[in-house]
Amino acid sequence: MTGAVITALGCHSPVGIGVDQTCASIRAGIARLQAYDDYVALGPEFAEAEPDPISYAPAPSLPGGADLERRLGALATRAVADLAPRSRLTRADFHDAHVLLALPESSREGITDLDGERMIHALRKASSLAFESGQRTFHDGHVAALLALDAAGQIISENTASRCLVVAVDSGVLDPNLDRLDQAWRLKSQRNVDGFVPGEAGVAILVESADSAERRGATVLARLGEVGTGEETNPASSDVQSTATGLSGAIGIACPDATESPIRWVICDLNGESYRGHEWGVALTRLGSKLQSPVIWHPAENTGDVGAASAALHVCIASSAFSRGYAPADRALVWCASDSNRRAACVIGAPGTSQEAH
Repeated sequence: MTGAVITALGCHSPVGIGVDQTCASIRAGIARLQAYDDYVALGPEFAEAEPDPISYAPAPSLPGGADLERRLGALATRAVADLAPRSRLTRADFHDAHVLLALPESSREGITDLDGERMIHALRKASSLAFESGQRTFHDGHVAALLALDAAGQIISENTASRCLVVAVDSGVLDPNLDRLDQAWRLKSQRNVDGFVPGEAGVAILVESADSAERRGATVLARLGEVGTGEETNPASSDVQSTATGLSGAIGIACPDATESPIRWVICDLNGESYRGHEWGVALTRLGSKLQSPVIWHPAENTGDVGAASAALHVCIASSAFSRGYAPADRALVWCASDSNRRAACVIGAPGTSQEAH
């Protein structure tokens, strides 16, 4: 484990206005998947078929319209608004916090127009929080939040700042790639069971040094472990199945001690696609005894695939399970796979887990 800890969370998702409601809904198995009447899936082989809306999972109380940046901004603002009172920090306390923003992959069509600096400025204005220190944007899709958490841990370990605010947002509801995904048979519908349900979420995580948390009497929700990364030679867009080399490598880096202390709890972004299921299956065979019949949670079945917000949501779920006493183990392996070749994994430890123990 690193010296970085998680002391506050915020979330806005399809199954909850706030992190407590979101995590409770996921624990209860509640899902908010519905027919997306504004988008009809018609694959090329079914040009004469009846209209078939895809399923999707929208978050409540968000602005309408087709402006993706505005919708992501609204998700970010609601997540930070949920976190702020939980942090027990004043507005001025956020002045020195670094803001790390996790966004969809820049390679996605229509995503290149997203301006991270502009979005952080808008978030600062909307939240009325005085963060004026460093900022950074990660356009890396599903692995973006883990990369941001890794950067937060480095910033804290180097004493560049005592705390970082990681904000992760994504929306498949206004994804400009729906047509491309439909043509690739990746969207779930009545005709295509081998697909995923687009979702959306905004998640905020406050990361700070253990010393800082102790000095101000903050409640530690979880401990942040090392982040492992890897690259897959056969991404989801290729014509062949994944080799799981990148995912296996990322998990191996994240939990090098797992041979002596196997991982028994996994939270991941399995989303219903056979490609990702195959990749995970191959990774399990590669990792062997490091993963000892783990309990596997995949929240996409409740929220839909929330893209760049996935890993951050998984961290929220683990932290909530620790604090409320229903975690199946004292540490959780979180892993995510972007549509490109990026893979990332991290171990999230319970508050009482010593840094030396694992």
